[in-house]
Amino acid sequence: MSMFFFSTKEASKGFGCSEDAIRQSKSYNQHELTEGKHFIIIRNSNNAKKIMWSKCGITRLGFFIKSERAKQFRDWAEDYVIDGQVSNSEYQRIIMLQNEQIVQMDKDINRLKGILIKLHDSFHIQILKRLQVISIGGLQNEPYIKRMFFKTI
Repeated sequence: MSMFFFSTKEASKGFGCSEDAIRQSKSYNQHELTEGKHFIIIRNSNNAKKIMWSKCGITRLGFFIKSERAKQFRDWAEDYVIDGQVSNSEYQRIIMLQNEQIVQMDKDINRLKGILIKLHDSFHIQILKRLQVISIGGLQNEPYIKRMFFKTI
């Protein structure tokens, strides 16, 4: 029998949820999760704990997690248990489509970040230009220039 384990990070990606959601599910459902069967605890060189999930643990988590992908897993598992023969291809197709959507969302987020950075830089340059006007104006003209500066923003 081969040993096969997922980290909490890998499980969260698979279920389309946060690592905190996995940890909370483990905490809320501790009475249904058995160390050694559903998960193991390993320690790194700094003695920090890391949870590794077995195939049984991943299956069990699939019934606790409240995400769209976990719902699809439950649907697949239900069909598999009732019909006895559901190919992985349909489940894999759904996962592939969702992964494509995630990649597209990441691209959109990065594009929007670029736009926000450009807007921020442009606004920052405008402020610096206006501040230069204030410093050129000197103390005697300062109240007038400050009013003008704040009025134009």
